[in-house]
Parts: sequence; C-alpha cells; structure tokens
Amino acid sequence: MAVNEQYPLGVSVLVRSMNRACLRDALEALDAQTYRHVQILVIDATGGELQALPVEVSLPCRIIPSATPLPRAEAANAGLDSVTTPYALFLDEDDLVDPNHLERLLAALATNEAPAAYAGVRLEQAGNNTETSTENSTDDVMDSPWLEGELLVRNTLPIHAVLFRMAAVKQANARFDTQLTLLEDWDFWLQLATQGAFIHAPGVSATYRLSLGESGLSAERSAERYEHARDTVYRKWLPSADLNVLSQCIGKLNDLSEQQRWDISQLRQDVAALHSESRTVYAEYKQDVEQYQEDAAALNSQIKSLEAYNLTLEEHNRTLEEQRSALEANYSSLEANYSTLENRYNTLESHFTALERSFQALLNSRSMRLTAPLRWLMSRLRQPTPDAALTPAAPAAPPPAKGRQKAPVGPIAIIVPV
Repeated sequence: MAVNEQYPLGVSVLVRSMNRACLRDALEALDAQTYRHVQILVIDATGGELQALPVEVSLPCRIIPSATPLPRAEAANAGLDSVTTPYALFLDEDDLVDPNHLERLLAALATNEAPAAYAGVRLEQAGNNTETSTENSTDDVMDSPWLEGELLVRNTLPIHAVLFRMAAVKQANARFDTQLTLLEDWDFWLQLATQGAFIHAPGVSATYRLSLGESGLSAERSAERYEHARDTVYRKWLPSADLNVLSQCIGKLNDLSEQQRWDISQLRQDVAALHSESRTVYAEYKQDVEQYQEDAAALNSQIKSLEAYNLTLEEHNRTLEEQRSALEANYSSLEANYSTLENRYNTLESHFTALERSFQALLNSRSMRLTAPLRWLMSRLRQPTPDAALTPAAPAAPPPAKGRQKAPVGPIAIIVPV
C-alpha cells in the first residue's frame, strides 16, 4: 500500500521563521516531498514582519501570526497548538529535508506504536544545495541507533530528524520549556520519550546547516549560553532518572568513547603510514617528473632537429619537383621530335624502297645488258693514258653477254638510256 493511501490524514510541518531568506529553501524542500498529505504551518516569530510567503508551494500552507516577537520555545508551542493532524514534524527555516524524509519516517511508525521515529541527519557547514552534493559540507552525520538513557546524557536528535505522534504529545502533556533559550528541543524529546523508545529509520534524509543555525549544534553558538542551557536540562531530568538505566547508558557510551579513541589511535597510525608512504610516492613522483622533464627536453631537441631536417627535405623536394617538371617538358619535346623523325624515317624508307625497286628494275632491264660493253669501254676511256713502261697488260676482253647473241648485220645502234 502506498504511503499516501496508508496515511491519508496527514502530517503538519511546523516552521519557526524569523523571515530569513533561507525560508524559501525550506518551503521548496517541503514542496518536493513524495508524501503529499502535508500541511505547512509557518510560525511568524518576528511579531508581524512575515506578511507573505517568499515562494508559492503546491501543498497547503498558512502563516500562524503573532502580534509580538516570539522566542524559540514560544514559537514552537504556538505551532503545536495549531496542529490538527495525527503527526507533526518541526523544520527550522535554515534546515532542509530530502524528498523522501516524511515517507521514510511514516513507514517506520507504521509497524509499531512508538511515540516518534527519527532519521539520520547530515551536518553541513555551508548553506548550499545538499540533496545531491556534499561539496562545501562536512562528513559528519548523526545517525546512531536508539540507546536507552542516552537522551538523558546528550541530545542526538536534530529537531527536524523526528516525526512524532500528536497523541503521544497530548499523553505526555509535552510542551517546550519557555525558560530555555537553547536546547528546548532536547527537553521536548525527553518529555516525549516518557511514552516509549523512538524508532530509528537508518539512513540520512535531512540536512542541518550549521553555519545558518542558532541552536546548540550550530557552530556560532555561545559556549556560556550552551553550558547554562545544558545544566538546566540536567537539573530538570537527572534527579528523576533511573540510575540503573543511566549507569548502563554511561557505561555503553564510555565503551563507545574508548572504541572511538582506539579507532582514532589506529587512524592516526594509518595516517602516519600514509604520510610516510605519500612522502615516498612524492619522492618517486618528483624523480619521475625530473626524468620526464629531461626526456621532454631531449624530445624537444629532437623535434627541432626533425623540423630543420623537414625544412631541408621540403626544399630538396621543391628542387626535385622543379627538375621533374623540366624533365617532363624535355621529355615532351623529345617525344615530339621523335614523332617528327619517325615520320621522316617512314617517308625516307618509303622513298628508298621505291628507289630500290626502280634500281632493281633498271639492273634487270634489257638495255642495261646491251649497254654493258659500252659502259665498260667508257670507263676505260675515262682512265688516263699511262706511260708505255708503266702500262699494265691489257685486261682480258669483257666476257660475252649471256644468252644468245645475234650476228650483227650492218651498223649497231647504241641506245644510251637517259
């Protein structure tokens, strides 16, 4: 069953306000609750300065006015007197609750008749958004299990950590002590605890902004005022306390304190070991950094050398490119000349072939055979006449022409080809 259906009567959230700017944050945190049967009662502790809410919310919300300024306890009592729901929770305007805060606490109360249930609270030094971020915040958390009698020794319950039943408040006739200017919520929890142990809902779902608060937990409190308020609570409750319960509680708290001291001692040893280890790691890191710097310097020098070599290569590449372009142009010219020469060669070869054919035809012609004796005679006549002593023997007569020769009849006609 959904928590909204299980608790239809709802919760009253009591916000004591001095009309500070942080009231807006508190109202927005309440408006984001997953449990929706909520009415917000803003108690104007200024005495009339709070005329309107700083932000609109979707939940029912109204201002409880006051004609005069109200101290903390009086403002809380004014809120209690205005509650009409079975459950109530206080939220100071400088604190915050997570969206599931009310839902978690109602679920814790569903299984028993305890007078109240409480959740864990983170303690934050700064007042920034803390629902999802721990930046600017401490690691301190108040989220301890319920220990019978501990509430008589110290207050471990921030006021907005606790969701309480109004029936238990009426049964205990609980009111905020107007004699207390601090720790009035501690005294109220002690009254309510007379009705039974509180139920712990483990886990953090609220934020206590220490730097903005004015209660006993706040960082900027007065030590003297705090001690006076604490002594007042002790004088009021310790005389009627069950000494056996108180003794057992103090013993457990002492054991916890001893355990914490032991844990702190171990932690200090661990911190010392970590410090020593960190120094060793730092020395190694420093050495690595120095080596890195040396390597970086050497690498930088190599880079500069490579850059210079690259410039040389680029210049050489430009020269080669120019030479390649010149060779390509020369090659194109040679190729054109070769083409021209090839054409001329082909022409000459064709002409030579034609001449050779003509020459062969001439050599094989009949006229060449018939004029052979004449050509021989002409060659002899063109030779100079040598002295008789030097005149060599006459050459043998030219061989007769091959083939059949007809006997000459009459004069011979010599045909000389032109």
